[in-house]
Amino acid sequence: MAEKRSKVYNMLVKALSCYADAAPATGVEKYLESAIERGLSIIPKDEVAVSILCSILKTDDAPAVKVQRLLNMRFSDLCPCHKPLYFAGSDGQSMQLAFWGKEGKLFDRVLSLIAFDSVGKVVGKWVDVDGKAVKLLITKETK
Repeated sequence: MAEKRSKVYNMLVKALSCYADAAPATGVEKYLESAIERGLSIIPKDEVAVSILCSILKTDDAPAVKVQRLLNMRFSDLCPCHKPLYFAGSDGQSMQLAFWGKEGKLFDRVLSLIAFDSVGKVVGKWVDVDGKAVKLLITKETK
């Protein structure tokens, strides 16, 4: 897992760097600076979260496309094999989309998986709409 997190971190820095060079003054520089300053600690330790980031960064798309997906994509927009789903309801049969919860807040964007602006050790987790931790369904892992 540590190797995969490191790989995702390197792909992230490369995409941010290429985008910042190609389109300066877009605000991406602050993300790049934060990534370099905080290092690998910005990448979550959650396996599904890392897999989602890897699925976006590992594509053959241009760096601008990768960065725009990281900044703007919601979990509901991910391909079905990467959506963070869990069984909900009393029957345990209906599937719901999970949120990324950290610091008492709920997030539904891929950007929230990366701890660009967190100070100290902030650990996120998958939660339901009420902020209760959930166990995700097994999803396809991107190698």
